[in-house]
Amino acid sequence: MQVEHPCPQCGGPVTLEESDRFLECGFCRVRLYIFSKGSLRYFLPPKSRPVDESLFVPYWRFRGMVFSIGASDIQHKVVDASFRARDVHSLPPSLGFRAQALKMKFASPEIKTAFLAPQYALKSDLSKIDAVADFLGKPTGGVFHRAYLGETLSLIYAPVYIKNNTLFDGVLDKALGAAGPEIETALSDREADRGWGLRFASALCPNCGWDLSGGRESLVLFCGHCETAWQAQGADFKKVALGVLPSEGGGEVYLPFWRASVEIKGLQLESYADLVKAANLPKAIRPEWHEKPLLFWSPAFKSHPKIYLRLCSQLTTLQPEAEPEAAMPKATICPVTVDAQEAFESIKVTLAETLTSKKTLLPALDALPVKAKAATLALIPFHLRGSELIQNEFKLSFQKRSVHGLEF
Repeated sequence: MQVEHPCPQCGGPVTLEESDRFLECGFCRVRLYIFSKGSLRYFLPPKSRPVDESLFVPYWRFRGMVFSIGASDIQHKVVDASFRARDVHSLPPSLGFRAQALKMKFASPEIKTAFLAPQYALKSDLSKIDAVADFLGKPTGGVFHRAYLGETLSLIYAPVYIKNNTLFDGVLDKALGAAGPEIETALSDREADRGWGLRFASALCPNCGWDLSGGRESLVLFCGHCETAWQAQGADFKKVALGVLPSEGGGEVYLPFWRASVEIKGLQLESYADLVKAANLPKAIRPEWHEKPLLFWSPAFKSHPKIYLRLCSQLTTLQPEAEPEAAMPKATICPVTVDAQEAFESIKVTLAETLTSKKTLLPALDALPVKAKAATLALIPFHLRGSELIQNEFKLSFQKRSVHGLEF
């Protein structure tokens, strides 16, 4: 989906992709990072009526990986769907292809029009995403737990208007049905408290003032001058703890991973020795492993769900050592497009894939209390061989095209 927005510096037209976090103007060459409070909000421009004479109704748009854990397997798929954020049954249940065919605009609190408030947060009512996932297939015997990872979650407003007691779709100028009292009541909940919005700021290192680098969709930016990493949080940058895995000869590209420390009540999983036992790994437990804290690894980049799951499981069982505050590699660094919260949400999927006591673990997985403690970023070197990315020390290999956002 494409978004049209004027450059904040010169006013020139700029076209962005929906998940872009950088605004780059082709006229004045400015490069600004996009900060937002909560999910990014957009609106579809009406076909014939002015914006200030239209009502805008909210739709949630979800695109991400859905992992469904059953008794015998873990099914995974990519779901891309939109849903009404208000129960107005005269409105289309989804946006269909309109948001892909039209260029959207950022919904700004300053726009003098009526935005209707969402009736619910999509994350608190996942039944609609579950229905799509079930339609695409679910594990035999039911679903014990679902995880939603690497998602793009946006709020898109579609225009409607009432004319001659009839409700019209503002994009198509097509009648949707009679506008009775119940429709007028449903469309009266205007969003008064517009605490959301955007902020465009120069991507400068808060530590040394150097230019921060990253891809179009980067959630974490790197400073090559003072060798630090910074994550957009709220309306500012927050420093991220960073480690680099040593490797003979380095690599042509470094892939980022989150290392999450958690507290899991009901399972004896505090050290690496505990994991070796619980996963029945073919290793003789060393005495020092009882003191080595267990860290859960997950990719900090979007990838194919099968690759994502394999990397979570393999790196968690390997428990690589990353050197803290190591020198920033001079090679290509894959953009960080998955935030730290996703690392915590992937824990139960990793447990289901890794541990052997599935008969007792899986039925209790959904209610298993997992308390997040901390997440740090680690960079692992990979070699590029043709179209494959290879990590020799850990015996990992997969297609370069399965890593989203990686460019050479």
